[in-house]
Amino acid sequence: MERKASFLLLAKQRPGLETCVDFLKTHSGDVQVFVGKRGDPFPTSLLDWRGKLLLSYISPWIVPAALLERASFAAINFHPGTPNYPGIGCTNFAIYNRENQFGVTAHHMVEQVDTGPIIAVKRFPLREEDTVWSLTHRCYENLVILFQDVISHFFATGRLPKSAEKWTRRPYTRCALDALCEINMTMTPEEVERRIRATTYPGMPGAYWSHPREEDAVMSKYMKGNYPLPEGGMEPAEKQVQTATEEFERRALERLGGSISFVLKKNTFVWKGDPPKGS
Repeated sequence: MERKASFLLLAKQRPGLETCVDFLKTHSGDVQVFVGKRGDPFPTSLLDWRGKLLLSYISPWIVPAALLERASFAAINFHPGTPNYPGIGCTNFAIYNRENQFGVTAHHMVEQVDTGPIIAVKRFPLREEDTVWSLTHRCYENLVILFQDVISHFFATGRLPKSAEKWTRRPYTRCALDALCEINMTMTPEEVERRIRATTYPGMPGAYWSHPREEDAVMSKYMKGNYPLPEGGMEPAEKQVQTATEEFERRALERLGGSISFVLKKNTFVWKGDPPKGS
């Protein structure tokens, strides 16, 4: 006998969302979908919702505890990270930590984000050439598969899968991700390169240079940020000055594909340009 349930799906507009919605609707004709983006207020019209399953698919909202309790069967979150990467910026930290495996997690939702009992985990290899962008999009691909697996299991059995896995740490926070974006003079070129690679994503702020304003004069000797690659790419290696600074600039620009900005936390440029000739 076909099961019918009241489903509420909260999501961001991300690759794979339409596939998940269509899949859900093949099993139930009673589906509500709310799509939002970061910064959108939580839809107050949902606060009096009651139904069987509440589903969060990379949702931009922290769901109020009172609404979680209105799901009579379960409230499930589909998280783009493994149990050792709860919270925000999970793909950033996985790239920074040079993991060789990553994955996605389905778990019960409780009031504290990414701490509820785990339903299922789907893992995949993390390639050496992966970037934050490529890893994030592979998470989207695998979230669709995990979503379909969990929902299929529910409709076939009337139950949800159970995993023996546990979260292994507290959730990463926005402050932790912001700290990962910071670059300063105490860091080695290798550390700076790791941070740039782990925080570079199209349309997002990324790494920034942070140091006391009184040291601005040192900036022109250290880094000349926000400039494009020369026509035809970088100069041949034999023509380059092989100082640590020059080598860092070359590698940073190659990885970012053209430009890099080193700014203060207040979004003002630190580098004021090379001094005039003859000064």
